[in-house]
Formats: sequence, C-alpha cells, structure tokens
Amino acid sequence: MHPAYILFGCFFLLMFAGVPIAASLGLAGTFVIAITGLGIMAVPTNVYAGIAKYPL
Repeated sequence: MHPAYILFGCFFLLMFAGVPIAASLGLAGTFVIAITGLGIMAVPTNVYAGIAKYPL
C-alpha cells in the first residue's frame, strides 16, 4: 500500500476519533515514517528545527 494512503487514512481516523488536528498530523506522519523505515529520529530533529525558527 502506498504511504500516502496510509497517511491520509490514519489522519482521518484520528480526526474522527476526536484527536486535535495538530496531534493528528504529527501522529499520522510519525506512524508512516515508522512503517516505511525512513528513520524515526528525523521526527524530533525536524520538530525542533521547526520550533527554533518560530519568531517570538
């Protein structure tokens, strides 16, 4: 199965379960990265890099 189908399926499943949008996006993306073997350690690195650029 294509990773995009898994990503959107997981996202909509979490949304229908009542999980907030931001958490649904993060969990669905992390789930797909873990399944496809793209390197789970990229997730916290990218999260930190995204937060570090946010102007306060």
